[in-house]
Amino acid sequence: MKRCSSCKNFLPETAFKKIKATLSKTCNQCLDYQNYKNCEIRKSKKNSQDNVYIFNNDDIELAEIHINQLSQFVEEFVANEKNKEFELNILFDINVEMNSITQVAKKLREIIEDSDGYKWNFWKANYSTCLPDQKGIIYYHCSQSAVLNKFKNSNRKQITRFECNGQLIIRINMINSKAYIKVKHLLYHECPAIFTGVSKEIIAEINQNYHLDSLQLHSYFFTHFDLQDITPKQIYYWWSVLIQSKYQKHKDPICSAIILLQEQFQDYHFELYRIIGEYQETGFALGYLILDIIRINGELKLSKSEILTQFLLKFQILGLSPDFIFIDKDFTLINAIKNVWPNKGIQLYLWHLKKVILIKIKSNKQQAIDSSTYRLIYNTFYCNRQYPFWIQISEESNILNIVENEVQISEESNILNILESDNENNLVIEEIERKIEKHEQFIQYVQEEYEAGNIQHVKALLNGSKRIYTMIDDIKKAQSK
Repeated sequence: MKRCSSCKNFLPETAFKKIKATLSKTCNQCLDYQNYKNCEIRKSKKNSQDNVYIFNNDDIELAEIHINQLSQFVEEFVANEKNKEFELNILFDINVEMNSITQVAKKLREIIEDSDGYKWNFWKANYSTCLPDQKGIIYYHCSQSAVLNKFKNSNRKQITRFECNGQLIIRINMINSKAYIKVKHLLYHECPAIFTGVSKEIIAEINQNYHLDSLQLHSYFFTHFDLQDITPKQIYYWWSVLIQSKYQKHKDPICSAIILLQEQFQDYHFELYRIIGEYQETGFALGYLILDIIRINGELKLSKSEILTQFLLKFQILGLSPDFIFIDKDFTLINAIKNVWPNKGIQLYLWHLKKVILIKIKSNKQQAIDSSTYRLIYNTFYCNRQYPFWIQISEESNILNIVENEVQISEESNILNILESDNENNLVIEEIERKIEKHEQFIQYVQEEYEAGNIQHVKALLNGSKRIYTMIDDIKKAQSK
């Protein structure tokens, strides 16, 4: 028997639900009741939200005007100081600038601000659970309301507050293009200055010095202008707006970058150089260089080698002294590295090294070295038998496997020469003849077994020679090509 933590009754174990091989503390009957109760609570909350915050504006019998008449209505209402509150239904047209709840609310707020002279700060927003994109309610407070005192915590000069209880409520229904507005302002106090931001003179200076970042701009303006009422955030805002207007060509950042590159660099052919250091098996990006050689009147001010040398010298001055330098086959870069680090080892990447060796040893061009020696086509079998220290290269996997000892390649010639004598040729020919003779014996033996009726034995012998059939098929395909 087990006791339920909810109803406190002792029940058999079959009355409890198993959760991850452990019996729950609450019996099944109590769990069902709790789930039912939670569902009822969620339904009641959903209905209350839709009934209180979101409703059909047709149900409210109020004056109804078009959004174009709202400005005149607010001006006439504020002209009489006895008017403290009004409610109104607004009709609006859905277009590109007003196609969402946020855009409609922003447009209505701006019209009211221009008409009554007050600033309305956003407080909160609620949206319908069923139609969040079609129905919503937005709340605003008067910017000088005493309610906002607890939301402001700054060492800057505080704005004057009043017990005006100023509140703006906008309920929007995008389905029927209607909005409900409620404005409450118990005290008509002194209106704040509408423009307390950055002057046009400073905006023009930001536009001329947009290549500086926001902190550098703030330091620059601090020595040239009076920034008592201007914060770094305001400077950063206008700097970002101006930068965006200059460089943003499309809403999508990738498309914008492509268009910008096509406009600015369509006549250039850039080369990218990068320095990546490795320390304790970890790579670090140290620097990048985007290089394009531009001729002025047919002459070069700096050659490519000189530019690369100056680029590498910057890192040498900073204390970079590598033990090894791995590069590709860029001889201009090799010369620049030798100028900066003359005593450092310069090596090819493993990928380039394997590629060069494979090209050399697979080449079918006979290159005469002198009258007594000549270059042979690479043969894996012969090379391994005659020169066991050589590198066996698997043509299938393209991997270098060192058989016994390392190969020392002469840096002066970089040419692999295999010297072959007449005796060695005779050995190879004898080996080939022996193998051909064995193949002929095998074929004769299979023929005899087939004539004797030993089909299963013949089948087993042929299954062991599948590789030969594949080779013959490949040879026929090559000949047909």
